[in-house]
Amino acid sequence: MNADGLLISPDYELDVGLFNCYNNSGVSLTREIATQIWENYNRESGFPVFKTISVLKRNHILMSGARRTLLDMIFNVKEYAIPPTLHDIANELHVSTRIASLIKQKFHRSFDSSFRFLNGFNIAFLNLYDLDIEADYLVVDKELVKEIQEKEDNNFNDLFIIRILGILLSKTHGLIGNKLFFYYRFEKRKAGTARWNFCFIIKKEILESLNFELLAHDVSKRLLKIIKADYSIDLESYLAPFKKEGGEIGLNRIVPVVAYILNNEFEVTVDVNQITFPKNR
Repeated sequence: MNADGLLISPDYELDVGLFNCYNNSGVSLTREIATQIWENYNRESGFPVFKTISVLKRNHILMSGARRTLLDMIFNVKEYAIPPTLHDIANELHVSTRIASLIKQKFHRSFDSSFRFLNGFNIAFLNLYDLDIEADYLVVDKELVKEIQEKEDNNFNDLFIIRILGILLSKTHGLIGNKLFFYYRFEKRKAGTARWNFCFIIKKEILESLNFELLAHDVSKRLLKIIKADYSIDLESYLAPFKKEGGEIGLNRIVPVVAYILNNEFEVTVDVNQITFPKNR
């Protein structure tokens, strides 16, 4: 079965040659590493993306030096359950906070390109755990994260799993929110941007129809004010200023996405007709 840069033969053995030939990926396999990927894994489930990344990392093929350290600090759920601060990173790398900030920024900018070899996979052959990849937003919950960790023998946290799924689905979906845990939380933010806590995978056509960044910024500003009693706003009127010019998607598809994001990010309730801001005093 041709996987657009990766071949999985009828007996599910990786074709090492084709994997290694993938253009400019910077990643190559040996027969031994390919064997590690399939070890103790149910091959009938599809190709194990996260186990592959874990094996490549363990064998020092994927990332090195400071970038490898940051990968562990940010995305390894068992070793670093709490998001690292800039001081944590500086101490771990034995550098000043100024240098740590530069390293962190470079790591952030190069993250997707570090995993560009994933673009060689045919999505149809991957184990995506029954995720509905045609949906307007993907739900990556604790149960799914735990299943991926256990079945693919890795310690990656939910943010890493979301980021990798975002790369795999980059033709149809985009990411919004906090992509690096500390990225917004410990840095100055641009005017009109929100301090996200989570990251979301959303269909591109939805993102092209509504400015979720400005929406989240407005919601966060409202919640910072004293709210002595719950109050509601007509949803269509509230969302109108955030609609993008040329956006083709109607409210019937936008509202469920808005409801999912605002409920998970801010615990704000959205229904078909209104958005409700809860009492906070």
